[in-house]
Amino acid sequence: MSTPLTPAFTGKRIALTNANSWGGCCAAVQLSRGLEKNFKDVQLVCLVRDDENVALLKKLKNVKVEKVDYEDETTLERALHGVSCTVMFLEWHEQRVPFGKKLVAAMKKAHVNSCLLVSILGAGQSQLRGHRAYHEVEQEVRGNIPNYVILRKAILSQVFLLWSSSVKERGQFPMATDKSTLATHVDLIDVVGVIETVVNEHCRVDSQHPDSIVNSFGKHTHKIYTLAGPEQTHPGGIVQILNESSDNNVEFKKVTREELREYFMSLIKNEGWEVPDVDQCNSIMNSEGDNRRQIALTLPMIDMLLDEYEWCSIDNALVPDMREVLGYEGRTLRDFFLKEKEAFKPYCAQNHTGKLH
Repeated sequence: MSTPLTPAFTGKRIALTNANSWGGCCAAVQLSRGLEKNFKDVQLVCLVRDDENVALLKKLKNVKVEKVDYEDETTLERALHGVSCTVMFLEWHEQRVPFGKKLVAAMKKAHVNSCLLVSILGAGQSQLRGHRAYHEVEQEVRGNIPNYVILRKAILSQVFLLWSSSVKERGQFPMATDKSTLATHVDLIDVVGVIETVVNEHCRVDSQHPDSIVNSFGKHTHKIYTLAGPEQTHPGGIVQILNESSDNNVEFKKVTREELREYFMSLIKNEGWEVPDVDQCNSIMNSEGDNRRQIALTLPMIDMLLDEYEWCSIDNALVPDMREVLGYEGRTLRDFFLKEKEAFKPYCAQNHTGKLH
């Protein structure tokens, strides 16, 4: 027996995958607001594998949450019915590449002709496992979807929230890179801003040429953008910025990749490290931070982050495209640490987590 398609919707649809991840949820919240303001006939369809913690997302009047199963392609086809463009965040799962390929196949079958893929810096160059996975999905999109935009983002500034426990409890900032290794970061707020800009262009072009499947992202069609902030910073500089922003006295600590992985693994078991919800994503997107947001980790996320920092040690050359898309160079690490200074307030030597000493 076939699964019924989504009930008819009179306007247009934009799909967004992995909407209960941090990036996906923040993008969904912001896109919902922007579409409501500028394109009232557009519905945002949020695809999730787990529909817990999305109750507030479901309450947004221009949002429809669709629970999908990547092993059941009919659920993907149902969710993509009537969609003109997919904003694609890969799943934080060991099967992210097969899942990505199945999603592209479902898009093709559902005649979704446009895709904005959120990828990572180093895809197409690095031979590290995480980067190869993203590049494989990039190739799948480019080979099967007529119109695409690929955003290769640098390491998110928000990942530094993962270091807050070590900062507060030990006064240490452990990294598996040399103190002088340059790395580039990008604020999630700016990444979401780029996504919103490109999606708005799609909606504008699509409304003017509804029967055309060509150049549906306007000037952004077939572009691969590098998204990064305006600076490259080594760990010593990162710690200096953190200390100046939070009135702290944190020390950099060089550790091995495995030691840093063990620290991140310890955070998975800690209480208080929650899955994302709309309230927390709202807070990330607002101008002021608080100290209650702690990013939930999975093993694939940990290994991907370690790969991203290892790639910085191999190649940190950078030509960012932020100004071309947004008209400005993006937020600095100082902007991030000032906003989140309460998460890095001076430490107290109690309730230690992890195995870093």
